[in-house]
Amino acid sequence: MILRPHVLLAAALLGGTAAAKAPTEQAQRLGADLTPLGGEVAGNGSVIPDWAGGLPQKPMGRSDNPFGDDQPLFVINGKNYQKYEKNLSAGKIALFKTFPDTYTMPVYPTRRSASFPQYIYDHTKDNATKVKLTNEGHGFCCTAHGFPFPLPQSGIEALWNHVMRYNTQGYRGFVNHAIVGADGDYVVERSYLELSYHYNHPETTLANLDNQNLWLLTKVVAPSNKVGDSTLIHVPIDRMKEITGVWVFNPGLKRVRRIGEVGYDNPAFDGLMTHDQ
Repeated sequence: MILRPHVLLAAALLGGTAAAKAPTEQAQRLGADLTPLGGEVAGNGSVIPDWAGGLPQKPMGRSDNPFGDDQPLFVINGKNYQKYEKNLSAGKIALFKTFPDTYTMPVYPTRRSASFPQYIYDHTKDNATKVKLTNEGHGFCCTAHGFPFPLPQSGIEALWNHVMRYNTQGYRGFVNHAIVGADGDYVVERSYLELSYHYNHPETTLANLDNQNLWLLTKVVAPSNKVGDSTLIHVPIDRMKEITGVWVFNPGLKRVRRIGEVGYDNPAFDGLMTHDQ
């Protein structure tokens, strides 16, 4: 999800837009009793363990499962879900009621496996004492890497940590989706996707950051009547300073058009669903 400027501003008004950086003594806690990203190292003494560094940074295949030997501690089903009801969402409870004989929820031991590249840790710790909000909370300055506010002083700073979180350097591949009709029939639409993160990329510097967060390209490859439909998106960091760039190519028109920034629930898949932009 990419938060729009008016959403960030609302959060800023609720959480305050103070540009104060975290005190040095607080920053020293990062990597000590706090994780390098600002979470608590200590668990709760029972089901949540201490964070011990997470999984090592090494290539893993699709079939690799570091916890493959784990067995469920217990299984929640339609007969015993009342015992765990205080910890279940309304949706999960509804599923147990609707499918009492087939829907089950195995509960496994808690693992704190999250880990990030060392340069993300290093920059995040530096950010604690040098990064500050700009443009009434719509942007921030003084870093091109890491979580900008590991010790957030306001709601807007916590939101920026979510928006600018590390998501690898980018990826490419194919995405399938299917719109199912009332009769159960469906057509699979397949798209090629390339996504590149500029913020948090090892080669990005403050000098070449240029207020850019990420770039995204998608191109439909099936079905045949939609092949070639393409979209290019440039997403800035401060979206009040610079609007999102969106370009679309339609094979029928045989030209590229730039469209205005779309707000709120943006139509997708020929208008059959929406996604929050």
